[in-house]
Amino acid sequence: MAYLATGRAFRPQNHTSMDPRLLPSETLNGSGDPRRIGIELELSGLELDQITELVRECLGGTIEKVSTYEARVQDSTIGTVRVEFDASLFRELKVRNFFQDLDPELLSQAGRESMESALATIAQWLVPFEIVFPPIPISRLPELEALRSRLGEKAEGTGTSVIHAFGLHLNPEVPKVDVRTILRFLRSFLVLYEELKQLHNIDPARAFTGFIAPFDRRYSM
Repeated sequence: MAYLATGRAFRPQNHTSMDPRLLPSETLNGSGDPRRIGIELELSGLELDQITELVRECLGGTIEKVSTYEARVQDSTIGTVRVEFDASLFRELKVRNFFQDLDPELLSQAGRESMESALATIAQWLVPFEIVFPPIPISRLPELEALRSRLGEKAEGTGTSVIHAFGLHLNPEVPKVDVRTILRFLRSFLVLYEELKQLHNIDPARAFTGFIAPFDRRYSM
């Protein structure tokens, strides 16, 4: 059962406007609205409740805890922000379904909840939490800076452990959804792929995983 949690009164943060030089050359989508960007941020070192509280403090809203592995901050200044284990085993509640199928005589409800909680605690050593932000206009990115700064005080990223291979996913909206535009973006990415890897100075822990496996050279021919 989901439940709501509120804390101290939300105090709006002071944000600086985005430097126009950082905006893409095409700022509008095919409908004439500002292009948006979706952001997914992976991290470790903080518990679910700590992360959602930081989101609430920086962006406002109300916390809704869905399960041991997932929560939402509803009605923030940018919409609904999800915080969840970045693993389908937990996010899709396959672990919980497994426990529910056990014979009650073998494992009581309290025992199931205790074991589920223990597994979640152990998983935090290996599985990152993921903060999934709703798509926002690119010009509003500075509004997330306060949260990024607060998370940076205690959160752990890829460089904190050899077993961490976390990512920051930026998913910008294309200016138009047509074949010509999509091909332009794909071709540009494939041509610049090797240069982008060098510029981003990718951590070895992430480079050794399959998350950034190189494209077959035939794609860029």
